[in-house]
Amino acid sequence: MRAGALLGLLLGLLLAPLPATAEAPQQRRDWNHAGRVGFDLLVLRPFQFVQVVVSAALFVPSYPVSFLFDGEEDVMEALITEPTDRLFQRPLGEL
Repeated sequence: MRAGALLGLLLGLLLAPLPATAEAPQQRRDWNHAGRVGFDLLVLRPFQFVQVVVSAALFVPSYPVSFLFDGEEDVMEALITEPTDRLFQRPLGEL
């Protein structure tokens, strides 16, 4: 329960709207980028990790079938390359 409350608090702090003050535009962009990085790290990446595991599990039975119909490159791209690139190669905060 504590971990869930702590995660909720962190997400609330990271995604809370910035106060309407006369701060410099650069500072606002930095805070906005920090919020995107936090959201990406705490919310999106765990889901993408699960997607990689599920895609790998789907790849095992689908590859032999796609090999019979000359679609192995498409299956490899859709189930292995795209999810792993999205998880490991995309910079944090680029949603």
